[in-house]
Amino acid sequence: MKFMAKIGGGKNYIGAEAVSDWYLRNLAIYSNIINQVEPSDKYVILIFGQGHVPILKHFLESNDNFDVVELKSVLK
Repeated sequence: MKFMAKIGGGKNYIGAEAVSDWYLRNLAIYSNIINQVEPSDKYVILIFGQGHVPILKHFLESNDNFDVVELKSVLK
């Protein structure tokens, strides 16, 4: 995002559009997650590539229905 948003100039926002597509993709993933998790589910393990993790983590931490914990803290 740091570099992509800088691409383009004037009325050409191709870099910003690429960043918005990336956020849209992550919002779609987030939507799929929250629509598939049932209130009776005690634990959910998500495995995603490192590029998705910070954004998805932010979305889930902003939702008070979820407590986000790192897997390494559970697997000992």
